[in-house]
Amino acid sequence: MGTRLWVGNLPFDATEPEVRALFSENGRTVASLILKSDRITGRPAGFGFIEMGSDEHAAQAVTELNGKMLRGRPMRVNEARPPGSGPGPRGPRLGGPPGAGGGMGGGGGFRRPFGGPPSAGTPSPFGGKQTSSRGRKERRDADKQRTEKPDVEKERGGGGKKTRFDGEDFDDD
Repeated sequence: MGTRLWVGNLPFDATEPEVRALFSENGRTVASLILKSDRITGRPAGFGFIEMGSDEHAAQAVTELNGKMLRGRPMRVNEARPPGSGPGPRGPRLGGPPGAGGGMGGGGGFRRPFGGPPSAGTPSPFGGKQTSSRGRKERRDADKQRTEKPDVEKERGGGGKKTRFDGEDFDDD
């Protein structure tokens, strides 16, 4: 076991001296202590990192303090993992390697709802069908042809009388 520990579910008003005293009980030494805060608001985030003096002190702190109540909240004490080594406290990251079902790859970035890239004709959770930009253009052109009055006349049997598609009769004299 390493000497660096992660401590979570701390009360938001917990102070560094209070947490240091808790981890220093029973002769354990605390080398460093960092309580994290929100980047935007600056308020305490309720977790931090503690580096113990030795591996034995770290193992002892995990067994004694994991689940211990601190002002009505059960603390979580675990060995700290290096950044990027696991899914984290909220589950797996979105994204993934390229070609593994979508996203921009690499574990983050923009993701479409419900999985990977759309293919022509797949149902969309927002109604209608998802199509490629080419499919949308073709559909738009077909709609335009249906709604516009064509300039081409259609000849209707014999004589010089012609009828347009919209039903108007005219003579070509």
